[in-house]
Amino acid sequence: MKIKSLLVCMLAVVAISLSSCKKDDVNYAENFVGTYSMTLTPSITATVPGMGELPIEDFDSFDGVKCTIKETVSNSVMVTIVVENVPLFNIKGTCDEAGMHLDTYKFNQTIPAGEELGDLALNINLGSATVAAPTNGKISWTTTLSGTLGMDMEVMPGVVVPVEAELAGNMAFAGTKQ
Repeated sequence: MKIKSLLVCMLAVVAISLSSCKKDDVNYAENFVGTYSMTLTPSITATVPGMGELPIEDFDSFDGVKCTIKETVSNSVMVTIVVENVPLFNIKGTCDEAGMHLDTYKFNQTIPAGEELGDLALNINLGSATVAAPTNGKISWTTTLSGTLGMDMEVMPGVVVPVEAELAGNMAFAGTKQ
């Protein structure tokens, strides 16, 4: 009888200790949620048929970009990047103890570029990224960038040829919480 009572007591202690080990629900997203003033720095190479690889050096960093990170559901976020009041990217992500994990993102848009270049057809893919929690309100990450850029080039007066360049490189994001 004593062995049976001892066994029941041991099982009760094990059951209590197992149920008390339940990990508290931690909201990792709250480390990231907010509005940031960002700088986007592209580093891109274009491969143009017949011309080879061309580094695109005309792109300076884009300063004053607005980045808003909102929690959508528990530990899931939406990162919205806005340039000159135009939302460019809406990137989904999840947060855990390792950081904010951003999904890949596809950007397909035609942008008017003026009389010289006409319309630019952008088909850009941003790779996934893991972002460390902000330190002193500062956040940063780098993601791969690939895709195509289509445009019409005037090769001689009155002769316009469609050109599609392959893009490869990365995009660095750096910001400060507002």
